[in-house]
Amino acid sequence: MIILLDNGIGDHFAFLMVAARILGAHPKEEFFIAAAWPEVFTADAEERPEIWLRQPPVHLMTVAEAIHNDPSLKRLCDVYRWMADNNWTGHITDAFLAMYT
Repeated sequence: MIILLDNGIGDHFAFLMVAARILGAHPKEEFFIAAAWPEVFTADAEERPEIWLRQPPVHLMTVAEAIHNDPSLKRLCDVYRWMADNNWTGHITDAFLAMYT
C-alpha cells in the first residue's frame, strides 16, 4: 500500500497519531510512505520501533520519488481531495483511518 503525504508537517503528525492502527489493519501488506517531511517518520521510528520495524516492512520515500513512479498518486492519495469527495466534516485523523483501513 502506498500512502502519499504531500501536505504540511502538521498533517504528517496527524497521520502518526493513527499510523499504528492503519498498519495493524493490514498486517500482511508492505507499506510505502511517501512523505514531504520524512524526518517526522525517522524520528518516530527511533521512539516507537515496534510500529515501524515490522514484517512486511514499511518503506519511506520522498513524494517526488512516488509521483515520478506513478503520477496518478497525486490525485488518488490526496487526503484533502478524499475529504471533499466524501463530504468529510470530521477530523483529518479519522479521514486517514477511513481512507486507509
